[in-house]
Amino acid sequence: MNQDYFASDGSTVVWDTTLNGGYNFDIAGIARDDKSGLNQKQSQSVNTDEILTVGLTSISTSNGNNTESFPDDKSFLFWGNNDEITVSDYSTLAPTATPFCLLEFKEE
Repeated sequence: MNQDYFASDGSTVVWDTTLNGGYNFDIAGIARDDKSGLNQKQSQSVNTDEILTVGLTSISTSNGNNTESFPDDKSFLFWGNNDEITVSDYSTLAPTATPFCLLEFKEE
């Protein structure tokens, strides 16, 4: 079930499923939202097939250990993908095959 993601004010859409049609898989984000106490400085989708981790300037061992900071309240970066296949183990490809990736990401 696709649904929009909102900031804590209830009206600011931070991920619009209609606008991002086709990219509503493995949605994740980094954000600062003071009203909700959210200060997510690094993130990846909770799904087991997720291959992308995004951090605010850097990736640390945990969000709490990430020393970076958002300059402003209501700062959001969300992303999702098109759920296409990826090839991360090129050793399974034929020797003359060209590595490929059909997976695409979109950010909002």
